Parts: sequence; C-alpha cells; structure tokens
Amino acid sequence: MSADMIFYYRNKKGVGLLKVNVEALKELAFKNGWSVPELAKHIGISYSYLFRVLKGQKKGGSKLFAGLYRLCAEHDLDFSALVFLADTLPADNEKK
Repeated sequence: MSADMIFYYRNKKGVGLLKVNVEALKELAFKNGWSVPELAKHIGISYSYLFRVLKGQKKGGSKLFAGLYRLCAEHDLDFSALVFLADTLPADNEKK
C-alpha cells in the first residue's frame, strides 16, 4: 500500500475523497504551541511527510488520517474540522 494512498469513504450519495484541511491543521498546531515536528509526532507520522502535506506536495494517506483520528479522540477535537470532502462520485458511478 502506497504512503500517498488516497483515502475514500462511502456514504448514501456516493464515494468521496477526503483531503486534509491544511489551514485547520496549522491552526491546531498554533493553538497548542506545537511546531510542525511536534504536530507530526502527535499524529504519528514523520516530520518530512507532514511538511510535504502542509505544502501541498503530498496527499493524505491512511496513516495520516488514522493519526488525525487518534489525535482528535485523545484531545476531544472534531475530526471533520481537520478534513473535508474534496469530491464525490455518484453512488452508481455514472457521470451525471
């Protein structure tokens, strides 16, 4: 499995692509007084990978999203504030 695997989820409307809300992630680090390396440690990923995600050079993968989910659970944060639905494919997979 690739580190830049695109993370999808399914709902009644179809399949969606999750993306990291970079600005919200930066704000989270700022509010907690965390540097980027400290934020990466809290998420459970490498500093270099997080840096590339924050710069838009990498997409979020399963390890990043799992780490964000754990971080939100540990700190009573809203996971949906750190990710957003970038695109949706129809449930029947046909172009409309």
